[in-house]
Order: sequence, then structure tokens, then C-alpha cells
Amino acid sequence: LDCLTTELYAKKYAADNDLIWVSPYNDAQVIGGQGTIALEIIEEISDVDYVFGCIGGGGMMSGISTYFFIWEGLTGEPMRKFLMEIS
Repeated sequence: LDCLTTELYAKKYAADNDLIWVSPYNDAQVIGGQGTIALEIIEEISDVDYVFGCIGGGGMMSGISTYFFIWEGLTGEPMRKFLMEIS
């Protein structure tokens, strides 16, 4: 099965069984939680120049990049290039 078919099935299953569907990548709280990975990166490496990561749905890298953008002041060309490449 492809990812879309699987996700649509899971959403329908949740609705049919009176369950709550939480997107693993398209939910602000999930993205915020995944952004705590950036805190772990900072704890291990105090001076971060680059962060590389795989992108599936985008939630993890959205959380990490948001943390670095807001709290670490990562701005300018590297951030624009990063955002362009993930969009």
C-alpha cells in the first residue's frame, strides 16, 4: 500500500470507531514535540552549523527548523535555502 491509502484508511478507521486521529506530521503539537530534537542536538553540539535530516511527511524537520529559527536565530540565506528545499 502507498502512504496516502494507508493514512486515509487510518483516518476512516478512527472515525468509524470513535477514535481520535493524530497526524504524525500535520499537527502543531506533534511538530512542537518533534522540535525538542533540536534541544538534544544543542545539548550534544553547542555550536551547530548545519542540520541534515530525512523528510517524509515533514513534521520532524518542521519542528527542528522552527526551533533553530526562533530560538537559535538561524536566519539568512542558509535558512531560506533550507526552507526552499523542503517545500
